[in-house]
Amino acid sequence: MKRIVFICTLLILLTHSVFASDWQDKVAPSILSEIALGEAEFILMLDQQADTDTSHLQTKEAKGTYVYNLLTATAADTQAPLLAILDVAQVEYHSYWITNMIWVKGDFALLQTLAQHPAVAEVVPNGRGTLALPEVDESAGSTTRATHEPNISLVRATDAWALGYRGQGVTIAGIDTGYEWAHPAIKHTYRGWDGESADHDYNWHSAVTIYAPECPDEPCDDHSHGTHTMGTMVGYDAENEHYYGMAPDAQWIGCRALGGTAGLGFYTTYNGCLQWMLAPTKIDGTEPDPTKAPAAINNSWGCLEGCTPEQLRPAVTNLRNAGVVVVASAGNDGDVQCHSIANPISTYPESFTVGSTTLNDEISGFSSRGTVLTINPLAPHMKPDIVAPGSGIRSAVLNGAYGNKSGTSMAGPHVAGLVALIVSANPDLAGDVDMIEQIIRDTAVPLTTEDEILQCGDDTETSVPNNVYGYGRIDALAAVEQAASMRTPTNVTLQQQQGETMSALSNGTLVLILVLTAFSVVSAVFVTRVIRKN
Repeated sequence: MKRIVFICTLLILLTHSVFASDWQDKVAPSILSEIALGEAEFILMLDQQADTDTSHLQTKEAKGTYVYNLLTATAADTQAPLLAILDVAQVEYHSYWITNMIWVKGDFALLQTLAQHPAVAEVVPNGRGTLALPEVDESAGSTTRATHEPNISLVRATDAWALGYRGQGVTIAGIDTGYEWAHPAIKHTYRGWDGESADHDYNWHSAVTIYAPECPDEPCDDHSHGTHTMGTMVGYDAENEHYYGMAPDAQWIGCRALGGTAGLGFYTTYNGCLQWMLAPTKIDGTEPDPTKAPAAINNSWGCLEGCTPEQLRPAVTNLRNAGVVVVASAGNDGDVQCHSIANPISTYPESFTVGSTTLNDEISGFSSRGTVLTINPLAPHMKPDIVAPGSGIRSAVLNGAYGNKSGTSMAGPHVAGLVALIVSANPDLAGDVDMIEQIIRDTAVPLTTEDEILQCGDDTETSVPNNVYGYGRIDALAAVEQAASMRTPTNVTLQQQQGETMSALSNGTLVLILVLTAFSVVSAVFVTRVIRKN
C-alpha cells in the first residue's frame, strides 16, 4: 500500500513539474527575471490570430471594414476568459485587436495563472526603441532656395504636379514623435483643419500618454523628427511659395508612438498607433471608423530593443489586407554593411521598405541593407524594396522653422507621398496595395553596386533588384503616368478634366477646356487667368 501511495505522490509531483515547466516555457526569460523582483509589465500573445485575407474584396472601404470587424470579433471572443481573470485581480491591463494580445502589469502569481491558460501562446516583453539619426551632412542638402527642394525635383514629383496629380483627394499618415500641426508647411493639409477651426477627432491619436502625457487631445511634437517627415510628405510654405513635400494637396493624419526628446517608443505604442490607423477614432478613443483609414502610413522608426522578430508582423499584415500601404524606413546601420536591415517593421515582406540615397543617386553610407536574416535565417529575403533621397533633406522642424536631417527616416516619407500622387492619378487604385507597390517598383530608376565589397547576398554588379537599392530610386512622373494609364474610361474623363484644369492654372493661361464625357456630353469649363507657381 505504501508503495502505491509513493508512486501516486511521485506522479503528482512529476505532473506538477511538467505543467510548471510548460507555462514557463511560454514566458520570455527577461520577464521571469524582472518579475522575480516584484511586479512587471508583460504582453499576452493569444494563440488565435485572425486570417484577414481580403483578396475577394475590391474596394479599400470594403477591405478595411471586413478586417476591422473580423479582428474585433476574434479579440472579443478569445480574450473574454483572460479579461475576466484580470478584472478579478484588479490590475492594470489594456487589450488590443489589430494583434490579438493583452498588455498586463502584474506579479508572479498572476503571470503563472495567465500563462497556464490554453488561449495564451506566449508571453513577451514590451520591447522598446529610441530614435538614432546619423549626423547631417549639410553639403548634401539643399544649396538653393528655388520654388522647391532638390530632392523633390530629383524624383520628378514636380513633373507629376504639372500633370495635375498633387495628392488631391487622398489622405496619408505618419506614426512618429508627433507633429507640430500648426507649422505653416503642414497646417493647411491637416485633415482636422478646415481653414478656420480644428477638429482632432479621427485625425490625431497619442499612444504614449502613459509614458509621455503631453498633448493627448491635439497634435504636438517635442522632438521635431515627426514634423520633419510630414513636411517631406506634404509640406508647402505658402508665404514663401516654397515646396518641401511630395504631395502638397494630400491631407494628413498622425499618431504619436514615440515620446520625449529622446523619441522613446514601446511595442505597445507602435501597436497602438498601427491599430488606430486601421480604424481611426475620436480623441476619446470611441467610435472607430475603418473608412477613415489613410492610403499609406509612413513609419520612420524601428523597434530596436526587446521586440521579437515577428512581434509586429500581424499588425502590419492586417493593415496591408485592409488596403493600407505600410511604408517602413530601412534603418541607419549601413556601417554594418550586409544583413543590417534587422529591426521590425522594416524586415517584414508585408512592409514596403525604403533605403536612403544621396542627391547623386548613390547609396547613403548609413542606409541599412539586406538580406534579412531575422525572419528566417535559412531563407533570407531581399530588402530594401526601393530607395529615395535621405541625405541632408531640408524640411519642417519645430517652432515653424526649417532644417536639414539625414537618415532613412527622411527617405521613407518620399514614398508615402508618392502613394498619394499615384492614387490621385488613379483613384481606382485606392486599397490595391499590391498594384501600388508594383507600380513604384516597375517605374523606379534602376541602381546597382559595382564594388563587390559593397554587394550583399547574391547581388552582382547588374542585379536589379538588389540588397542595396532594391528596385531603384523612385520616379514620381513615371509612376503617375503608369497609374493614369490604368484608369477606367469614366474615371479617365473626370481625371483628365481635373488634370487639365490644374495644368491650366499652373501655366497661368486663359483656356477653354472641352471634355468628352463617358456619356458623350460636351462640357465647357472657362478658367480665368490665375498665376500659380510650382
